[in-house]
Amino acid sequence: MRIMSNKILITGASSGFGLLTAKALIDNGNTVVGTMRSIGGKNEEVAKELSSIGVHLVEIDDQEIYLDWHVLR
Repeated sequence: MRIMSNKILITGASSGFGLLTAKALIDNGNTVVGTMRSIGGKNEEVAKELSSIGVHLVEIDDQEIYLDWHVLR
């Protein structure tokens, strides 16, 4: 059942709930951007899988963003 199409950012798309959520949202016709710390190495296979189904991937370390924001605060 397709509810509506949205643009959605999923952090931690390489595993767990992030991975499952990214797949489910893509299956429902949404535009999904998924982040992961590394697109290579241990995440290479899952990155290929997500890319192949239309997830736009961004390599970013969420911890670095938090630390930068905390310092600037």
